[in-house]
Amino acid sequence: LKIEHNRAKNDIQRINILINIGNEIKEPKASFYYYKKALKISKENDYKKGQLLCLYNLATNHSFIGNYSKSLELYLQSLQIAENIQDVKKTLWIYQCISSLYDDMENYQKAFEYAYKGYKVGEKTKFKSELCNLLWCCGFYQFEMKNCEKSLHYFQKCHELALKMKSENYFLVGLSYLGLAMVNSCLDNKTIAYSYFSKSEYYLKKMGNDYYLMLNNQYKALYLKDNKEIDSSIVYFNKANEEAKKINYVRIQLDNYNNLAFLYSEKDKGKSIEYFKLATKLRDSIFDYDKKNEIENLTLNEQERQEKITEQE
Repeated sequence: LKIEHNRAKNDIQRINILINIGNEIKEPKASFYYYKKALKISKENDYKKGQLLCLYNLATNHSFIGNYSKSLELYLQSLQIAENIQDVKKTLWIYQCISSLYDDMENYQKAFEYAYKGYKVGEKTKFKSELCNLLWCCGFYQFEMKNCEKSLHYFQKCHELALKMKSENYFLVGLSYLGLAMVNSCLDNKTIAYSYFSKSEYYLKKMGNDYYLMLNNQYKALYLKDNKEIDSSIVYFNKANEEAKKINYVRIQLDNYNNLAFLYSEKDKGKSIEYFKLATKLRDSIFDYDKKNEIENLTLNEQERQEKITEQE
C-alpha cells in the first residue's frame, strides 16, 4: 500500500490509499498519522467523502483507547458531513457508533436514543444490514437498562431480519443469536440461553469478528457467573479480555478486570487485589472529571443542532 501511495496519480487516490493503510494497522494510535494526513489532503481538495471517512476512522480509534470526548467530537463532525452530502449509509453507521460510545460511557439511555434514531432512519432505506445492526443495538441498550421484555422485542426483530439475509451475512445471524442468548439469560431461560450462546459463537467464528466474539465470551462469562460456575466463568472472562486487548478495547477490559477481581475474591486474594488495582488504574484513565465535562458540552451542542434541523424541516 505504501508503494501504491508513492505511485498515486492524483490526490484522491492518495487519500484512499492512506485511509486503507490506516485500516490495516491494528494499533489505533499508530493509524492516526495516516488518517490525519488523508484528512489534511481531503480538506485541501474539499473532498467531503474523504473527510467523512477520516473523521469516522479517527473517532472509532479514539473510542477504542478510551478517549471518549475526542471520539464524540469527531463522530459529530462526521455526522454533519454525512447528512450534508446525503450519505445515508454512513449516517446509519455513525448513529450506531455514537450509540456505542455512550454505551461505553455507561449512559445507556442516550445510547438507546441514538440507536433508535438510526433505526427509524434505516427503516425507510434499502440498507438492511445496517438496520439489523441498529435493531440489535436498541435491544442491547434496553438489556443494559434491565428492560428485558423491550430488549427481547428488538432482538427478535433483529433475528428475523438476519435469517432473511443468512445466505449473504452469517455475521448478523451470529449477532442476533448473541442478543437472544443475553436476553434469555436475563429472563432466566437458562437452557435456551446456553444454546443460543453456542450458536452465536459458531456463526461469529465463521466470520472471524473479534469484537463480537469478545462480547459473546463476555456475556457467556456473565451467564456462567450468575449460575455459580466460577471456574468456567473465569475462563470466558479471560478469553474476552484477550480479544479486548487484541483490538485495544479498554472499556471491556475494565469490565473484565472488575469481574475477575470479584470472582477471585473467594479463590485467591492476591489475584483479586491484582485485578482490582488494574481496574482502578484503567477506570481513572477513562472517567476523569475534565473528560466528563467536555462530553456533556458536546452532547448539549449536538442536541441543539438536531433541534434546529427539526425546526427547519
